[in-house]
This record gives sequence, C-alpha cells and structure tokens, in this order.
Amino acid sequence: MSEIRINQFNGIQPQKADRAKTKQEEKTEQNIAKKEARVSQKEAKEVLNFMAQSAALNESQVKKREINPEKYVDAQSQERIAKMMKAFDDTILKSAEVAIKELGLSEAAGRDVAIMAFNQRFLV
Repeated sequence: MSEIRINQFNGIQPQKADRAKTKQEEKTEQNIAKKEARVSQKEAKEVLNFMAQSAALNESQVKKREINPEKYVDAQSQERIAKMMKAFDDTILKSAEVAIKELGLSEAAGRDVAIMAFNQRFLV
C-alpha cells in the first residue's frame, strides 16, 4: 500500500522503481555540472541596467488599422451605439467630478474612482 501515491490531479500514480543510472544519464549530469560552473554571478545593478536598456530598445510592432463599422452594423445601430457611449462618458465624467469635489482628488484619481465605482456596480 505504501508503494502507491495518490495525486490529486492525475488520480493514482505508481511509485517509480529504483534503477541504476545509465552511462548517458551520468554524462548528461556531468555536462550540466560543467555548464553550471561556467556561469558567473552578476551584480544586481548590472542586471537591472541590462533590463532597463533592453526594455527601452524593444518597441511594440502594433499595426494601426481602422475598423469600418459599416461592414458590421447598420446606420441606426451606429447612432444608437454612439448615443450610448456618449451617455456613458458623461456619466463617468460626472461621477469623476463629484469624487474630485467631495474627496479632493486629482483628475486622474477622480476618473479612476468613477471607473472603479462603475465596475463594482455593474460588472461584479
């Protein structure tokens, strides 16, 4: 009974039998040990500088493409969606103004509070 282990993810997992290492496994372990010995430790400042430079060099390759809504919806739906989005923006801006006045927040913080309130009310 002690030879069988129960794994929560895969059910029953039999215990592996002990076996002698083959020559190839020993060579692999020796190669890994040699490679690990060659790695030198870097200072944290060097690593952070490298990461900062590599992040600055990587520019996103996003292609800007325009979507033509006429392919997907008719004119009435476009107008209805535009009105809905304008009403949504107005509501968020009003909520942000209230948060700015009552809580003394900056504009960005006020918008964040308004968006979080919307998310809590309608999306959660």
